[in-house]
Amino acid sequence: MLVKMNWKRSIVRVGTTILTLAGLSNLTFSEDLLTPAITNALNNQWAVPIGTEAAIRALQTYGNGKNAKAALAILKAGRPQAPTPDPDLYDIAANSLGADFWRLVAGSHITGPSCDAALRVIRRQFDTNKRSLAAAAKAYRDTGEYAGLAILLKYAPDIPSPTPPTLSSLQTQEIYRGCFSLSSQMLFQAVEESIAIKP
Repeated sequence: MLVKMNWKRSIVRVGTTILTLAGLSNLTFSEDLLTPAITNALNNQWAVPIGTEAAIRALQTYGNGKNAKAALAILKAGRPQAPTPDPDLYDIAANSLGADFWRLVAGSHITGPSCDAALRVIRRQFDTNKRSLAAAAKAYRDTGEYAGLAILLKYAPDIPSPTPPTLSSLQTQEIYRGCFSLSSQMLFQAVEESIAIKP
């Protein structure tokens, strides 16, 4: 019996040594494939006006009543047809990620996120549409961050400039979403301060 036990232990030691030498001792077989896939799909949707409109309405629906099923249906209806979307991707992501799915929708961005960049957009929106900033701040306070963001995105301004960077509303919306992905509190603190509401 003693010989058999030592033999088995020797096999384990040899096996461990082989794995270590091969660099496989810390090998894991799980990889998050869903998050990058849904992030890419959301970026494609936010990049076109019809997709953006649907995404904003979906965020507003989710933010106002946490009706995830209705919000998801609105979001899916606005997916761009090219590239052809995976018909199951949004459903799988929403079911798997739960509330975190809507965090991905709201914070979807391609360029580096920056709340400093959002300040420029807020200043421009203050000049062109103060009421929308006040409405976004009120929705944030009364209903929550998603409802507030939906209003902010809906009225995000163009920023014309004689020299670059001139920004379209799609680009300023992305700046808002990027800041939201870092800190929704920081974004709406800046909004509230712009209209003299103390957070």
